[in-house]
Amino acid sequence: MHHAPELELPVSKDRYREVDMVGRTPAMAKFARRNTKGVLLRENLFKALGNVRSSPILWIQSPAGAGKTTLISSYLESQGIPCLWYQVDESDGDLASFFYYMRQAVLSVQPENKEKSQLSLLTPEYTTSMPLFMRRFFEQLFQEINQERIVVFDNYQAVSDKPLFHKTMVKGLTAIPPGRQVIIVSREAPPSVFARLKANGNMVVLSWEQLRLSLNESKQIAELRGYRLSEAQMARVYESCEGWAAGLVLFLKVEEACG
Repeated sequence: MHHAPELELPVSKDRYREVDMVGRTPAMAKFARRNTKGVLLRENLFKALGNVRSSPILWIQSPAGAGKTTLISSYLESQGIPCLWYQVDESDGDLASFFYYMRQAVLSVQPENKEKSQLSLLTPEYTTSMPLFMRRFFEQLFQEINQERIVVFDNYQAVSDKPLFHKTMVKGLTAIPPGRQVIIVSREAPPSVFARLKANGNMVVLSWEQLRLSLNESKQIAELRGYRLSEAQMARVYESCEGWAAGLVLFLKVEEACG
């Protein structure tokens, strides 16, 4: 006889200290927005992001090293927009763990709510209706954080093989109040279960084609990093990296070394 796998539930703070040490991003790092000091401010993309502020959900999709996390972090900082930043990792596939750390994330940005927060942990009686629990959790979350704050889920591809997580997340996203926004940053396209959100006009996707660096942006990054290349050298670099931010850094080093 086969038994359904048990859902792990939080039992104590000590247990979560153990989770932090085994396969999980340390708690404070999960809530930390990337430092963007000295990065290129991509004004054209900032304008595009501003144009979709009315969309409840913004999905940023591009490969590793494309600069998507830096883009969102620098946009929020340059515009003075407060955020609740949450870095997703594989352990969030355990929904009890996800809700525990989401609650900690809220308290990290609004510690004054520590004693009065109504955000619940996932307990056994809710395990048969997790999408509903997620919706109620999100409803309460948006009541507790200030109205200007954007919620960002970075590194979402870490749970790409967790269909229950996606189904549950979609239910939560339907609870976003008017005028509020959630940004999801991922190396992958939205899972199929998100299709209705996009079809209903509740989600905008910013893709790799839109995130590619232009030649002019590549030149600006080279200057910021102290490279002094000729127009011909810069053209070779750009042709090689094809607008890929991580590739640009690599090829700049190669081009400078080769002279």
